[in-house]
This record gives sequence, C-alpha cells and structure tokens, in this order.
Amino acid sequence: MEVLRNGRRHFNEIKGLLEKWYEHVVRKVNGKPFDEYFKNVKVEEKLVSDEYNVCGVVDLIDEKNGSIVEYKTSEKDEMKREYKLQIGIYALLFWEKFRRFPNKVIVHFLKHGEKEEKLGMELINEAKKNCKLINLKTIKRDIEHYQKIEGPLCKWGSGKCDFYGRCFS
Repeated sequence: MEVLRNGRRHFNEIKGLLEKWYEHVVRKVNGKPFDEYFKNVKVEEKLVSDEYNVCGVVDLIDEKNGSIVEYKTSEKDEMKREYKLQIGIYALLFWEKFRRFPNKVIVHFLKHGEKEEKLGMELINEAKKNCKLINLKTIKRDIEHYQKIEGPLCKWGSGKCDFYGRCFS
C-alpha cells in the first residue's frame, strides 16, 4: 500500500511540474502557434568539446536567439555552485559548436520559474578551469586508480546505477 501511495504522490508531483511548464510555454508563445515557438529550438542537444574533452546534453537550445535553457526540479530556486558550473560548461560547448557565446543562459526551476544567469568571463574561466582539472584527475584509464566511494546515487531509488556491479561487486 505504501508503494501505491508513493507512486500516486510522485505522479501528482510530476503532473504539477508539467502543468507549470505548460503554463509557462503558453505565456511565452503569447497567442502564437506552438510550432512557431519551437521552430528554432533543439531539445536535449548533445554538445561535445574536443578542446576541453567534455560533453553535455543541453535541455533546450535556441540557436537563432542564442539561448540555453537548463531545467531543474529542485525544491528551491537557488543558483547552486554546481548549476553555475554546468551552465558555464554548456556555454563553452555552445562556443565550440557555434563560434559564439549564448546571449542568454537560463535555469528554469520547474517549481518556481526561470532565472537568467549572467554569462561573464568569471563563469567561463571557472568552467575552463574545472574541465582541465577533471581531465588531469582522470588521465589514467584503469579503474583501479580511482577511489570507490558509495553514495546515495549508487543505489538510486530501488534500483542501482548502471556501473554499480563494476564498482562494488
């Protein structure tokens, strides 16, 4: 019975997020047809950087208007350090693909609304520094060189991460 209650609660939470997202898009299209709003938009676009040896899947890219949108389901609408790093890396990926930085970088908190992050050189340089640092720390290919630290994401929900067997068997 508990599983059923949790499933219903989870369903209602997701339904609420989708309803808020839909209302947001309706306001954005402002009476225009939906297909016009989504005409130049790419969803879940994978971008790869050869220079920084990193890749990411950007939730929404509007190449024509030069904007990136990252969706978050967070309880709070605070711009955490890791969110800023993520969008900084996405800006680098955008640069490498389109040879220009995005005009807008937005984090859309589905429970709260959009927050536009100022894309300055400080954010870009922090992203570059972290990419280089990660590359230095992961130069070795042998898994034995990396410390295994089991955390809450290793056993996400009732299942396990795809690599759990390799790490902890």
